[in-house]
Amino acid sequence: MMSLRARWRMVAVTAMTALAVMMCSTSPASAAVFGESTTWANEIEDNVPVRANGFMGEARADNGDLIQVWRGYDNPGMYISLDHGRPIRMAGETNASPQVVYMGGAQFVLFHTGTNGFVFYMVLTVNQGNNGRRYLRFGSWQQVPNGARTTDGRPVASPPCPTTTSRWRSTAPTAMSSGA
Repeated sequence: MMSLRARWRMVAVTAMTALAVMMCSTSPASAAVFGESTTWANEIEDNVPVRANGFMGEARADNGDLIQVWRGYDNPGMYISLDHGRPIRMAGETNASPQVVYMGGAQFVLFHTGTNGFVFYMVLTVNQGNNGRRYLRFGSWQQVPNGARTTDGRPVASPPCPTTTSRWRSTAPTAMSSGA
């Protein structure tokens, strides 16, 4: 049987070993994603810091185009930005953060919970203008069929990876389904 002093020594050695392992193996809490920094920074759109009520949804296309959407800080309006450019206020209002999903090519799908609790979506495309500048071409908001809704102003969720089988994909102008 171990003496009290031997037990305390074993506890102290174990604690010191665990602390040493943690101190020597820590790494930054961020991952380097294509086009992103590995450090925290303010979100800047058109040289102005963004203030959002909730979180900012974003999706990046294969070619690097970045779409960001958010709810207004002091209003229920929704805003969108292409590659940190000038924010555009979109039609519609929400009580929760909107979300965006990259669908491939130049297409993205935006989702939001309307002030009535129903879920809406819009397909948008990034186009190339004659002057070489890219711009957004908006569709119109459509209600997700079958009365899909969220409760208590919760935001619409979307998976972070376009290859998952649970993402939303438009199969027709009035139908949505989950599938790859």
